[in-house]
Amino acid sequence: INDYNSMCAEFLGSELKNDGQFDYWTYDHLDFHPLKICGSSWVSGNFEFHSDWNWIHEVVEAIEKLYDDFHGHFVVYISSNSCTIQGTKLNTTSENFHPAYFSEYYGSDKKEAVVQAINQFLIWYNNKH
Repeated sequence: INDYNSMCAEFLGSELKNDGQFDYWTYDHLDFHPLKICGSSWVSGNFEFHSDWNWIHEVVEAIEKLYDDFHGHFVVYISSNSCTIQGTKLNTTSENFHPAYFSEYYGSDKKEAVVQAINQFLIWYNNKH
């Protein structure tokens, strides 16, 4: 959970910093309310990207803002117990053809499916970039 939450924070532009004694994550540029947060930083245990729909939705929106020439925009499809993250552009002439689906997950409930699909997508995205 901590690794997933850290990956989401980095994806949204937060930075892990150290003040000489403590590690903390910046958050000034995000739209979250400073619940459980002091000053302009998070302690890593306060992340809720795995459990709070508002936090999860921030990551979904950031994924849907991505674009590259090869994959196009990315779309997140959420249903009752599944989530699919898909590129909107297929490049069938490339030797390195990438499928349209980058992450597809079926879970015991909607939230689990979305979190797992985001996790799989961010692992792929971080390896690609």
